[in-house]
Amino acid sequence: MALKVLEITATAALVIIVLFLRPIMLRLSKTLKHADKMMQETRPGAVTVLKKAGETVDTVNKQLETIEDITTDTEQLLGKAKASAAALEKALTSPMAKAGAAAAGATATGFAVKKRISKKLKGR
Repeated sequence: MALKVLEITATAALVIIVLFLRPIMLRLSKTLKHADKMMQETRPGAVTVLKKAGETVDTVNKQLETIEDITTDTEQLLGKAKASAAALEKALTSPMAKAGAAAAGATATGFAVKKRISKKLKGR
């Protein structure tokens, strides 16, 4: 008899558990159907968005390559401009230095001659 009571109690408990879980399972089923429907609706849009994102990344990469080429060309031009400026400076400085040295020598010679002439005139 105790076994019979235990069986009846277990069956009743199982029925009660099923009754409590039924609304939860129904809500979960509706939620999963709704989520599935949303995924079905967004999948084509997501594929399009991902394709466009890939195209955008490709375009940005091409632009970055172009910018890299421009930067390299600019560096080369700056190097050539620096070399040209150095050559021009050397070309101008060398004759100027020679002319300056000649002028300084001529000035020194002029002062030396003037000094001698002064001494000769004073010695007279």
